[in-house]
Amino acid sequence: MPLGEAEPNNALAIAQPVSVFPSQVSGAMNSPVRSERSDTDYFRITLPAGRTLRAELRPNASSDYNLEILDVNGAPIASSALGTGQVDIASSTNTGGVPITVYVRISYASGIKGPNGTYEL
Repeated sequence: MPLGEAEPNNALAIAQPVSVFPSQVSGAMNSPVRSERSDTDYFRITLPAGRTLRAELRPNASSDYNLEILDVNGAPIASSALGTGQVDIASSTNTGGVPITVYVRISYASGIKGPNGTYEL
């Protein structure tokens, strides 16, 4: 199901919820500041017991954005930081007996920002 990224979503506390799976999110790195972590997009997911979240990040061909899966405290549990135009993939499995909250973070590394700084998650 296609979703649009909804700003603001630049912190764990205001992460955009994603509740339908599979989903495709269209987003953009919109910050005018050209430095790492100057724009960060967070998405909140409830991961059922025994299920695996597989996140795939497709940046525009001229950009390098990084992908992380974080635990409820914001600590990384999976990540991928390939180069410009490359597809990043990260996954995490909930091995517990109850649903957990995880976050997917997309962050800027280099390349285009603004309306043309697009990605698909």
